[in-house]
Amino acid sequence: MEEPVVKNGNQSNELPDGRYSVRPQAGDRFEQLPRESREVIKDGRKLFVSPNGVYYKEIKEEGTTLYEVVDIK
Repeated sequence: MEEPVVKNGNQSNELPDGRYSVRPQAGDRFEQLPRESREVIKDGRKLFVSPNGVYYKEIKEEGTTLYEVVDIK
């Protein structure tokens, strides 16, 4: 199994093919969204939702786009 990506001290547990070895937790950050994620509007905010029901917000940090987990259904 591949080593999980670590960003800002949070272990993301994302495998190279976009699946998770462990479900992400609120606050985890990723450099890319899982495959087949789609844009949605939730509570007036633009978010992205994965096929597994994980919601992400797009953030910019030091010129890099990251996706932070904000909700899990």
